[in-house]
Amino acid sequence: MVPNLESLNSVLIHQGLPARDRLQQLNAIAIVQVRSLVAAPA
Repeated sequence: MVPNLESLNSVLIHQGLPARDRLQQLNAIAIVQVRSLVAAPA
């Protein structure tokens, strides 16, 4: 999960997004990913 967020962060940096906007987007994505992991059957 973390490497995926790091990759997304570099894409957002390349697009020129300010740190605050990157943080908001990455936070939302991380929440979705954690919920998916929690909901996935074992």
